[in-house]
Amino acid sequence: MHVTDLPDVVLVKVLSYLEWEDKLTVTNAIPSFENHLRTSASWPFFKFSPSAVTKSDYITAAENCVKEYGIFFRTFRSVTSMETDSVTNEHANMFKLVSENCRHLRGFHMEQGSDGFCHGQHSTSNRDMEEALTILTTCKDLKNVSLFLPCETEIQPKPFLLLQLINLGVTSFVTALDLSSISWTMSERQMSCLLNFPNLRELSLQKCNVDATLVLGLAKQSLVQLNIFQEKEIFDLDICQPNDNDWERILKLKPDMKVNITFDGIILVKTMFPSRIPLKQLSLNDISNSLTKGMMDHFTNNYWNTLEVFKYTNLLHEKTQTSDTRLPFALVSFAKKCLKLQSIHFDVPLSSTTVLLLAHARKFKELRVIKDDVSYEFDWKSAEGTMTPDFVQWLKESGQNEAQLEKAVSSLLGFKWKLWNLPLTFADKSF
Repeated sequence: MHVTDLPDVVLVKVLSYLEWEDKLTVTNAIPSFENHLRTSASWPFFKFSPSAVTKSDYITAAENCVKEYGIFFRTFRSVTSMETDSVTNEHANMFKLVSENCRHLRGFHMEQGSDGFCHGQHSTSNRDMEEALTILTTCKDLKNVSLFLPCETEIQPKPFLLLQLINLGVTSFVTALDLSSISWTMSERQMSCLLNFPNLRELSLQKCNVDATLVLGLAKQSLVQLNIFQEKEIFDLDICQPNDNDWERILKLKPDMKVNITFDGIILVKTMFPSRIPLKQLSLNDISNSLTKGMMDHFTNNYWNTLEVFKYTNLLHEKTQTSDTRLPFALVSFAKKCLKLQSIHFDVPLSSTTVLLLAHARKFKELRVIKDDVSYEFDWKSAEGTMTPDFVQWLKESGQNEAQLEKAVSSLLGFKWKLWNLPLTFADKSF
């Protein structure tokens, strides 16, 4: 059977899974498919993601596609790249076209690319935001809107963009807000305007803005996911952050509440992690002190029934004398006891024995270990007495070289597993 002989409903379904560039490529190769693009079923999403290396051909093709097929789009996603210090007018121009051609949008999402932090740069221009707000007022079918609000200037006070959304009467569309830029440090009074977003389900904030009253108020409305970021030490803040009693009250309102935490380059202490916080994902990147057994035990004891993803890199301190030699034991215990744990990313020195014990502890969906970090040795001699002789022999044989290690871990996890060649980054903010 030729592909053109497939039922229309099947062809439309296939087209719906393709990126917009691939849709156009297919229809150029098979012109009869063009009619199948003139239906909303073929356009569940459109992703616009220009970058510093994007050729002008990409932008021109995307704009032409919006003009031709935008009436059928159901969701539009715009991803801002952080590869340059500022963004040109390509997003503003695209947003203008969307407001003119995509009147039946149900979803509009502005997302921050790269590592998700603004680093003080104006990653989204004023014109970008003006045109984005036009979409919210012209597309009357909108029900699901995610916005990344950029760094603001002294000319525009902190709540300026939030107040614009409130004054335009479009806050009921907004289901996700990203205020994770380091410039977003607001007073309790300024943050209270977030309570004007009744359908806000996901909120991303710098840790200094996570106010107990605010989170409780949003939980009473629609909030079910809180993403907390911190990439520098901030002191002398008056914000009253949620404690264990606050989290108990929040969880009574929203038992399915999830919290994701990303800390970058800060001093790590246990008081940052209340025992009742429903922690789903924890990412620790180049923190200013070494991760210890005591900290890992704290995570294990408090988040064993919620934590799904754990990421840790510490290139700054990986070879210092302050590193806790008990950390591998704590990490394996963590893997065994955290019942929902699905993914570990670890970028510090580990022995092949530790990697094998991690894979033996749990069938991870994802286990990332840097190839250059692995030493091929049996360094668990102090625990050898708790293992059977056959198991010790298996650990020694399976951990003697890269090929044996990858083969053994693949067998344990049930898929082809390889050591990771690239440095680990926390570029993905889609929790």
